[in-house]
Amino acid sequence: MDELTLMRSFRAERARPNPTARALARRALEARFEAATTAGFLVQDAPKVRHQTVIQRRRLLSFAAATALAAVLAGVLVFSSGPTAQPAAAAEVLRQTATIAAAESGPGLFPDPHQLIFRKTVRQELEEWVPGKYTASYGGVITTKPVTSYGGYVRSTEEAWMSTKRRGRQRIVLDKLSFLSAAERQRWKAAGAPLPIPFDGEAAPSPEEHVIEIRRGVRDVEVLDGPGYGRFAKLPTAPRALRHTLERKQAGEGKVDDGQVIAELWDILEKANTSPALRAAVFNALAEEPRIGLDRTAEDLVDRPGYALSYASDKASLYQQGGIRTEYIFDPETSAILGKREILVDPSERPWVKGIPAGTVLRDAAYLGSGIVDSIHQRPRR
Repeated sequence: MDELTLMRSFRAERARPNPTARALARRALEARFEAATTAGFLVQDAPKVRHQTVIQRRRLLSFAAATALAAVLAGVLVFSSGPTAQPAAAAEVLRQTATIAAAESGPGLFPDPHQLIFRKTVRQELEEWVPGKYTASYGGVITTKPVTSYGGYVRSTEEAWMSTKRRGRQRIVLDKLSFLSAAERQRWKAAGAPLPIPFDGEAAPSPEEHVIEIRRGVRDVEVLDGPGYGRFAKLPTAPRALRHTLERKQAGEGKVDDGQVIAELWDILEKANTSPALRAAVFNALAEEPRIGLDRTAEDLVDRPGYALSYASDKASLYQQGGIRTEYIFDPETSAILGKREILVDPSERPWVKGIPAGTVLRDAAYLGSGIVDSIHQRPRR
């Protein structure tokens, strides 16, 4: 089943048709497609320009390993800021979305004790890996001894069966590797095309995991209690009270940070079992943020159109440390949560990520749908 068909199969993900964007993407793909298939997943150079959001660059790239490996950086995913609404306009959009969220039927996804919540997610991250040893965010391989590492975008699809009452399941399939340059891809192929963990087919399961399938490009295991989900029955559904609850929690740990409050509010929205009333409270609480930004021209990882929230904080903010901006993408017409991405905004704050320009997307995720199922071998009906 392709991603478009899958998205249509979930009621919560009613994406608006965008034939123009789809045609442009198809033409761009045909113009640059050069790929090789390795164990059923796609290997290619880093994605090239899509509309005006990706900038082609060529730079010298140095890995943080003692071997001082170098590669030319080409076609790194770089996103422009896009049209951004003023805080007042953003607040109005969020309040309208809250009204839509509150009108949804049902209390949220609360399965019976014998049932599970199923969720499907597509992820893409700029990673660096040392074959057979470890995988880290790009630039995160720091050792005292010389090692050989490889870097590029790792895209995967995760299916999770979640429960707090019984064993769950996590199936992760490698979709494709997109290297930062053709030279880097050739170096990787010459070494035998080693995959990052957990897709190398060699990573042993933990004592809490039961293997369903582990092979090159696939890791499928039963997990104790599953990738758990939270219950929010005790959280207030009045927007101001909800925000104050999160702020009091932060105050107990130190200084209250608005950016972190936004992150925690969004975490509530991401949970499949959040009730309509609580989802509405979250959108209304976000509307009270005085410096929240809104990009009306955003697209998520699988090209669904939506709006992207971001937060403009000062340098002293805990949220801004690390030179990263997080964008939260949603559909204002349905209140559906589409995805989340992290973008490098200040390379000087992350000196270990050498040669990567500002605007590079470091992590990206798209949530394709969720539902209640009776077993770890069942998926929601179309």
